[in-house]
Amino acid sequence: MGRSHLPMMQHQLVLRLMAAARAAVAVAAAPVGTTALSHDSDHNPAGSVRSKSSSDTGSPPAAAAAAAQIRGVSIGSGGSGIVSQQQEFEQEMQAWYEQQYQAARAGASLLYSGSSNQALQQQQQRLPPHLMGYRPSLNQAGGRHRMSLRGHLGPIRRVVITADGKDVLTASDDGSAQVWDMDIGDCVMQLRLPEQLLAAAAAASPSSLQSPGSGSERAAAVAGPPPLTTLVAALDGGCCLCGDAEGWLTCWNYKTGELVQRVKAHRARLNALAIDKSGSRCLTGGADRTVKLWSLPAAAPGMNHNISINAAGAAGYQDGPISGAGGGLIGSLQCNMEVVGHGLDHSDTGSVLDVAFSGDGTLGASASDDLHVRVWNLDSEGVTTCKGHTGWVVSVRFMGNSHTLVSASHDGTARVWDGRTGDCLAVLSGHQGRLNAARSSSDGHIIITCSDDHTARLWDTINYTCLGVFEGHTSWINDAALLRGGSQAVTVSGDSTARLWDTRTQECVQVLQGHSDDVTCLVLTSRGRFVVTGSVDGTAQVWDLAAQDVACVDVHDGKVIAVVAGPDGRRAASIGADGRLRLWELASGACLSNEPGHVAAMPLSLMLVQDGSRAFSAGGDGKLVAWDVEVRYLKRNAISSAAA
Repeated sequence: MGRSHLPMMQHQLVLRLMAAARAAVAVAAAPVGTTALSHDSDHNPAGSVRSKSSSDTGSPPAAAAAAAQIRGVSIGSGGSGIVSQQQEFEQEMQAWYEQQYQAARAGASLLYSGSSNQALQQQQQRLPPHLMGYRPSLNQAGGRHRMSLRGHLGPIRRVVITADGKDVLTASDDGSAQVWDMDIGDCVMQLRLPEQLLAAAAAASPSSLQSPGSGSERAAAVAGPPPLTTLVAALDGGCCLCGDAEGWLTCWNYKTGELVQRVKAHRARLNALAIDKSGSRCLTGGADRTVKLWSLPAAAPGMNHNISINAAGAAGYQDGPISGAGGGLIGSLQCNMEVVGHGLDHSDTGSVLDVAFSGDGTLGASASDDLHVRVWNLDSEGVTTCKGHTGWVVSVRFMGNSHTLVSASHDGTARVWDGRTGDCLAVLSGHQGRLNAARSSSDGHIIITCSDDHTARLWDTINYTCLGVFEGHTSWINDAALLRGGSQAVTVSGDSTARLWDTRTQECVQVLQGHSDDVTCLVLTSRGRFVVTGSVDGTAQVWDLAAQDVACVDVHDGKVIAVVAGPDGRRAASIGADGRLRLWELASGACLSNEPGHVAAMPLSLMLVQDGSRAFSAGGDGKLVAWDVEVRYLKRNAISSAAA
């Protein structure tokens, strides 16, 4: 599937160029001596057309106008001439954009004209094209909120960013994983099991064999794929793995969308997945009290296979494989080791809730509701049991590249363990509620814990003391991540927000608002500039942590109907569905005035006279409102009314 790797600003600019082209054609077709002043929002997404001199070759309208003069286009040459002029105008616009884009990529000096901040210039220059913003600047048009990824029909449980940073993967309760392009925010691929595979698996399932009716009737009764519980992506860019509520492990080639293999990994819910740094092995943990080590298929560029599903594959349900024919990858999922040990003390416990690899890949760890952490030697199959928690252990992570690990428990504490001996090195206590996660910085020097008490705590790993408490969320905190260097942290909460924190002062830098329900997960890009959050509302949001926040001091209540800019380029007027006209200072973004106008019906359009002294708006009730526009003053006069 071919995909563009130009930034999202191209899509936005195309709309503006088309609007500018239509406006230019309209002016060219108008009788001599008249000027088009009305700017309807449906036909002018750019909001305004600024008047520039023909010598201003830095702006696309001026460049196209100059080109039109050189070509000798006749203004009054009839319909065919207008169409030809519009086509040439659009070509000029596209050529101008391509030139500006290539220049912006070639040097940061164009992006930071006159700036002496070399660090910012170098950072922008290294930024890959797919992560460039709407404009060639770190200051995003929408502040820190970059885009919304909408398409899932159920809550999102996991978000992953691929190793090359070009795609975001999401896993949802709707049974599908989706691949999103970071360039434009579109879903470029949906990884969803074929209906015939689901029907075959349902017919071969032991539970389905006890149900009445024929196999076809049982297949027809299959509602859909089981909810996905977890998701990981291989570092070599070849495959991604999805675990689901029925214990299946599914391998996809997310580049081509092909199913590689589907195996019955656990006899109950698959709760946790982890992949080692080499991308060649993964750990799975299930509610059947087992942990398994798998080898992964390797990428094979140029290979392309079709999915093949047959009755023999479905009949192999007990042993596992229902496979495609490779999906462009070499090899298959192979279970190299199965370890049992959780839940030996109590028959009703032992569900594995989390798994992790050590940095060197020699150790694996598992956390369980049996109150224990177990560390597995993946070479000798030896096991070390870490005992001390008095509640479910829900999270486990190795710290940096060491064999030291940290666990989080529902007993309200986190514990630091020596993975080689199983000794408890420290107990991190202070939370007033159960813990949901414990994470460490990439160098292993800082730990952050998340709790149901609405707070997150920061800990150092030298004296194991609390460095600070992050307070501000109004609900439980599900997860957290520390940015590279540990200077900032991000938390996600059941209050439908994510928050960016300064770890030195413990102050909230920014509340990231965009979700409408519990925020369940997050992932950072490798350099920590972008964070992606997933929510129960079925959306993922992408945030640019390096962008300056845009503070909306005054906004319309509802959608904006039209925006027009003044002739001096210093002010703009907007009218919204709330019937109010707002006057804005473009340099600062400040709202200079806010006055009511249309009351009985929503306004439909807005226009500004040529000298910018007066504005007129028309409403759906037949009223035309005139506005006296001054720097800090708006005066409304209803000058006409049409009969209903």
